[in-house]
Amino acid sequence: MRRQVGESQMSKFIEGLDEELAHVTDFDSVLDRILSAARNLSGAEAGSIFVRQGEELIFQLAQNDVIEQQPGLAYKGIRVPINCESIVGYVAEHGMPLDLDDVYDLPQGLPYKFDNHFDEEHGYHTKSMLTIPLFSSRRKLIGVIQLLNCRQEGEIVSFNISLRPFIRHLAIVASSAIERVQIVYFNALRLIKIISAHDPKETGAHVNRVSAYAKVIYRNWAKKQWSLDEDHVERIQDILGLAAVYHDIGKVAVPPEIIRKPEKLTDEEFATIKKHPIFGQEFFENPQSDLDEIAGLIASQHHERWDGQGYPYGLKGTAIAVEARVVALADVYDALLSRRSYKEAWDENKVVEEICQQAGLQFDPLMVNAFKKSLEELRVVTQRFPDEI
Repeated sequence: MRRQVGESQMSKFIEGLDEELAHVTDFDSVLDRILSAARNLSGAEAGSIFVRQGEELIFQLAQNDVIEQQPGLAYKGIRVPINCESIVGYVAEHGMPLDLDDVYDLPQGLPYKFDNHFDEEHGYHTKSMLTIPLFSSRRKLIGVIQLLNCRQEGEIVSFNISLRPFIRHLAIVASSAIERVQIVYFNALRLIKIISAHDPKETGAHVNRVSAYAKVIYRNWAKKQWSLDEDHVERIQDILGLAAVYHDIGKVAVPPEIIRKPEKLTDEEFATIKKHPIFGQEFFENPQSDLDEIAGLIASQHHERWDGQGYPYGLKGTAIAVEARVVALADVYDALLSRRSYKEAWDENKVVEEICQQAGLQFDPLMVNAFKKSLEELRVVTQRFPDEI
């Protein structure tokens, strides 16, 4: 179980979190670290984060020390209206924290109620609950943190009232970090809109899926690489999610009449298409950060093949950057699952069979193994980012 940080350590703890988050570029990683820090600070055994989208809150992340099989995947993407009917909706609507001693013993006449559906489904029992709104620098709501079951010496107790100033401080740090990564990510998506206007296949949903698929597969691949330092793996995963968004940026340099041609391409046209990784690499010339460097590797190498038969450089095996290897698999997985003007979407079983057959040919065999272990999480990603109809 988590132990509450001593009061004398709290300010230093939050300052350290602020410094740590300044170096994280991936949205999900920022949320994960924020929620872990909030739980460590408060002694909460569980918690979740909701992110605002329009007039709704999207369930984005869950952590729970009691339930062995993390339930967050099944709930990720669930939408809660911003109104007074639910606890998180009420906090979002009013913009004030809500500290509840026992959610099963709420006073009569409150506009909100506790939804015990999660407890019943997972055999959990929520008691104390602290729900905190998160605001941007312009005082716009960006999300809500919900902390469950403060534990002291093994007992579930109310959240300590003396924590409130530190929780407010943490909320400010969390909000700043979330706002920063959202700005970076949304700027990347704006660029993707330009690419989408050039190539209709490169939609926001597609790049979001490829990005999320790549992070999941990389994490499962890295678990089997005992020589990899955990901090290194975490750092690469942080960067990979954003870097993968740029994988096809080189297509903006390919003439639109070739990109959009519905008929079979001529040899000359296909040779032009095959130059887009080179164009992508040029976009990230003179890298100024790890993000630039990894994005450049992905953009230039994601059409290379494990057997050396890919393009544009004919790289083989581990000469291909691991980040490009994982994005190559994620990109093909999404392409096969998706409907295109020239083909129908493939059945998932057929897609998995095809990717497994390409182990050692198109794809790194170890990456294919990680892909197979990732299928449940990949399905959740697919549901989170559906194509627009």
